[in-house]
Amino acid sequence: MTRLDIADVDEEEKLELLRELQNLSPLHNLVVTGAPLEVVQLVYEHDKSQITKDIFLDACRHNASPVVMEFLKSLLPTDACTEREVSDAMHHIIHERDGHNNQDDRFRVLLSWCPQAARLSSSRYYCKRDSPLVTICESNNTQISEDLIAEIVQSIPDNVKKIDIPIDYRRRTGRQHRVLRAALSAKLKETTALEHLTMQLYHQYQIDRDSRDTICGLFSSGTLEALTVTMKNKASDGFLVPFFNAIKAAGNASNLTKLQIHLVGTPLEVIKFYQDQLIEVLKTNTSLTHADVFHTGCSGTTCRNNDELSGKWKIIKYFNELNRYGRSVMRDPDKSLRDVVEKLAACTSQSRPGLSVLYGLLRDSPGKWSDPVAQLEKEKAPAGNTPNRKRKANSLD
Repeated sequence: MTRLDIADVDEEEKLELLRELQNLSPLHNLVVTGAPLEVVQLVYEHDKSQITKDIFLDACRHNASPVVMEFLKSLLPTDACTEREVSDAMHHIIHERDGHNNQDDRFRVLLSWCPQAARLSSSRYYCKRDSPLVTICESNNTQISEDLIAEIVQSIPDNVKKIDIPIDYRRRTGRQHRVLRAALSAKLKETTALEHLTMQLYHQYQIDRDSRDTICGLFSSGTLEALTVTMKNKASDGFLVPFFNAIKAAGNASNLTKLQIHLVGTPLEVIKFYQDQLIEVLKTNTSLTHADVFHTGCSGTTCRNNDELSGKWKIIKYFNELNRYGRSVMRDPDKSLRDVVEKLAACTSQSRPGLSVLYGLLRDSPGKWSDPVAQLEKEKAPAGNTPNRKRKANSLD
């Protein structure tokens, strides 16, 4: 609106507004009462010292027009407001009762000035729980348009390190989530340095199958280091099988060290299925050190006490420990006997892995430790010349 509608303000709010206006500069008064741009510009030219960040923030809170907000923004340095202050102003616009009141255009003024405020991002996290983006997607009464949701996601830099949108899908509003899912799918294809990805697949997929294929490509690109997936009920239908296949296919090209699959309220057969999928990956993968498939019942209880699940979980834990203590070194044909000995010495001095873990490490490189003389001769020999000794098998498997 272009002016303050006094009829919509109760008596107590009127008195509070009058008290505030008495302490404000003429420019500030005009802004909070909805004066048109021409009047605001005229008063500013008369006394340019009146401009402060508080005037701009109050313009956002008191429904000033987008052109007035843009004018005030142009008068302030880019670092005049903190991310939190801009984020709070965004929240005010999201929760406005007047849905027809240029919400999108006014939000865009803030988004163009400080796009990270819509996500409350930091050096590690892409999106925080109290960010405007999450608020929009969980709100049932906001009038923010679908196009603006997509613009917020598009404002994520292509070199983002972590994507994590902590949406509570119990409070989902299908329209916003569908738009978010499509926008996120498009952004995933543009990322160039993504290291951490967290997805929540509650009832409706947060990503589509095309984006799933894009994520699979990240495994072999060498950038993705951590993937966390939470799935509930209907989402547990084999959707993640291509992920496991892609990790196996990527081999040593993958830098993925963390793979967490959290199943909520999922049938026992599905849990065992994904555990078996992970075990097959871990038989050959040497980079995963924090891999797990775990289940939480609808009541919040875990299923570690199930004998069959517990047995599979122990196998997964065993492979994690092998990788953590250096299975990649043991299997690498380019690593020397010295490298193998140093790795074994380091893992036994820094911690106490079980004998089964030490045996598993030795079992991965018998050709190096079972005949150390032959191995040393091989390492000293010029390239292309192999000592005339019977070559040991490189694995006992």
